[in-house]
Amino acid sequence: MKKNFYIAITIFIIVILACSRGKRDDEDIEETETQKDKTEKIKDKEEEKVNEKIIYNIPVVLENHDIVLIPLTLVDTDEDFFGRIKKEYINSSRRKITTYTKSFNMFDTDNLYNVIFYNKTTEEEYPLLDKRELINNFYIPINPSRDTLNATTSNFILYSTINNDYNGDGDIDVNDGETVYLCDIYGKNKKQLTNKNISLLKLEINSKYDILFLLIKEDSDSDKKFTPKDDIKLLKTSISNPGLSVEVIRDSLHNVMKKIYE
Repeated sequence: MKKNFYIAITIFIIVILACSRGKRDDEDIEETETQKDKTEKIKDKEEEKVNEKIIYNIPVVLENHDIVLIPLTLVDTDEDFFGRIKKEYINSSRRKITTYTKSFNMFDTDNLYNVIFYNKTTEEEYPLLDKRELINNFYIPINPSRDTLNATTSNFILYSTINNDYNGDGDIDVNDGETVYLCDIYGKNKKQLTNKNISLLKLEINSKYDILFLLIKEDSDSDKKFTPKDDIKLLKTSISNPGLSVEVIRDSLHNVMKKIYE
C-alpha cells in the first residue's frame, strides 16, 4: 500500500515538473517571438529611412522682409503596387499654405521635418531645427514688421514639434504628443511655451494686447493617447516675454464647474 502511495506521489511530482517546464518553454517562446517582432519592426523602420528622400519645397517669401522660408519634407521614394512613384513624392515640392487668422498663415504640409531660413540680402542660410523632429504645426505672420524692437507686433513664428514615440506604437507621428515653441522671425531666440507631450488644439494670437492663448489637450488618464476623455486646458503666455504658459482656468474654478455640470 505504501509502495503504491510513493509511486503515485512520484508520478504526481513528475507531472507537475513537466507542466512547469512546459509553461516556462511557452513563456520563453512567447518572449522570443515578441523580441523577434520588435527586432523586425526596428529593421523595417531602418529600411524605411533608407528609402526617404529630402525634398526642398517651393520657398515662401515673407512680405516686406529679407527672410525666405524653405520647407523641408521627407518622402518615401518607393514605388506603389503597380510600379508607379507614390503621389506624395510627385506632389512633395508643391507649396501648401492656408490662412489661419487675419495675421497668420500656416504651413499645410505633410512630413514637414525642418524649415530652412534664407536671408536674400546677406545670403545667410540655416535650419530651424538641428535634430530630427516632426513639425506638426507651423504658423507664420502674413505681414511681418521690420520693427525688430517691438516684439508685440506680428513679428514671430509659432510651431510645434514631435520627437518621441509617446504612444509606443513604433512610429513618431501626429498621434504622439507635441511641444509648442515661439521664435523670432529669423528662426532664433526659441522659447518653449508648453510642457512636452500635449496635443495643440487651437491658438488665439493677439499681438495688439501682447497675449497668446493656447487650447491644449493633456493625456490626463496617462493611457498614452489623446481621446475625448482627456482634459482640455486653456493656457496663456506673453508674446513680448514668452515662457512656459500658465493655466487661465485654475483647478479651483474648474472643480466648481464640474460640480455644476457633471
